[in-house]
Order: sequence, then C-alpha cells, then structure tokens
Amino acid sequence: MSAGVAHAAVSHGTISGYAGGCRQEGCKAAHREGEGYRRRQIAYGRWQPFTDPEPARAHVRRLQDERRMTIPDIARSASVAPHIVRYLIHGAPGKGRPSATRIRPEIARRLLAIPDDRNVSIAGDSGYVDGTGTRRRLQALAFMGHADQTLARELGISTARVRKLLHGAGRIRPTTASRVARLYDQLWQLPGTSRPAALTAQARGWVSPLAWEDDEIDDPTARPRGVRHIVTKGRAA
Repeated sequence: MSAGVAHAAVSHGTISGYAGGCRQEGCKAAHREGEGYRRRQIAYGRWQPFTDPEPARAHVRRLQDERRMTIPDIARSASVAPHIVRYLIHGAPGKGRPSATRIRPEIARRLLAIPDDRNVSIAGDSGYVDGTGTRRRLQALAFMGHADQTLARELGISTARVRKLLHGAGRIRPTTASRVARLYDQLWQLPGTSRPAALTAQARGWVSPLAWEDDEIDDPTARPRGVRHIVTKGRAA
C-alpha cells in the first residue's frame, strides 16, 4: 500500500492501521511505539500477547460517564481504531460476540493513559495531568546517557524546560506527557553519548528504564524495582 494513498477502511495513526497496510507516518509511529513496548516486555521476561481487558473497559466507561467522551473521542486520544474500543465495550452483537475477553497490553496501556476526571485539573480549556511518569522517563533516559540538550532537541522544547521536568514536573499538559512517552519508547534501550549525564543521574539516585514496570511508571505511589536509593542532589523517582 502506498503511503500517499488514502484508504477509507483504515484508521490512520493507529496500530491497526499499520497492520492493515497503511504506511503513513502516523501509522508507522503507532507501530514503532507498539513494537517498543513489546521489546521492553520481552527484555523484562514479562511478554504476554494478551491481558485482562477489565481495567481498560472500566476506564473507558469512566471516560464516557465522567468526561462525556464518545468512542471516537477515546479512540482518537489513544491512537487506536474506533472498532477496537467499540468491541471492548459492546462486543459485536450482529455477529453474536460478547464484549472482548482479552486485549493487547499495548492497547490497554494506551486507553488507560487517557486522563479521567480524577487525575485531570482544568486550567482554562486545557487539561493537566500528573507529571510523575514524565519525570521518571526523562530521569531514566538521563541514566542511559542522554543529555538535557539532546532531549530538548528531540522534544522540541528548551533545555531549561527539560531540566524543570527532570527535577519536579508537577502537573503538565497531556501533549508534553505524550511527547516524552513517545521519545522514551524510542530511546529507552539505546545508550546515549553523554557520560556526564549518566554519572550525574546515578549520583542523584535516578534509575534505569529496567527499574520501572510499564504499568507503574506513571503511578506516584510506585517504587522502582531492584534498586536502593542514595540521593545526593536533586529529586529522585
């Protein structure tokens, strides 16, 4: 399928769009993110092709009830095809199929990452989300040797902003959180070129990507696995 040809049956910017043959950049990006998640789980020895759909289903229902989001809204926010969300909630009554009994972990993660009313505070017309996961991802990339300046360039923000996010993100825009998560998925297993960045991160008690479970890195109450904290300067995870 040519990347320049539009296909009505394809939901662009989604994993299913890529699986359907689309090679537009949005679908390729979704595929890369999904593959990054799969490789991390294999590296951790935790790869499971399917997971329990109930947490994602309950979250989607909260989004519908509390934020009045429609299925297309939710699908667009998670970069998944609408029929996946529809099947998760309603099944396929016309084919005699009940709601989904299993779901791909990456799809569940994307759906669960959509903020609901319990973790969103409104500022004007913009929602803000907790920045814990963003801070932890950037700290882990610094541990891998990715310098502040490199991260800033890749994210399209200032070095000063990266440093602020590294040391205490507070509540941030969802677009910032999403941008950092995408960059993390691309770089988490790639060593950076800055030894000073890595040494500084270690001295501050920051931890590597392998210390975080994918489903816990955004949880403020979670703690990194298999590490002891010796913090000399700056805010640790």
